[in-house]
Amino acid sequence: AELYEALADWLLGLAKVQPILSVPQGIEVTERWQDDRRLLFVLNHGDEEREITVPGRFSNLLNDESISRTAAIEPKDVLVLVEAQAI
Repeated sequence: AELYEALADWLLGLAKVQPILSVPQGIEVTERWQDDRRLLFVLNHGDEEREITVPGRFSNLLNDESISRTAAIEPKDVLVLVEAQAI
């Protein structure tokens, strides 16, 4: 397992692949684009609430909550975030 992790880290660095967000263990982030709108799908696979830091202002499409800087995500929950449009 340690060899695979080291190899994966080396290959990702070689390919210059960067994470979408820096998140705690058990959090998965996927990025999609709809025209010029950035969407982030954040999944908490863990059994505890986690907090993530987001770069900028977002809105949660599931409940219209505005998010800036940090967001809490409940265990086994999902956030669907759309980046706020610059005016």
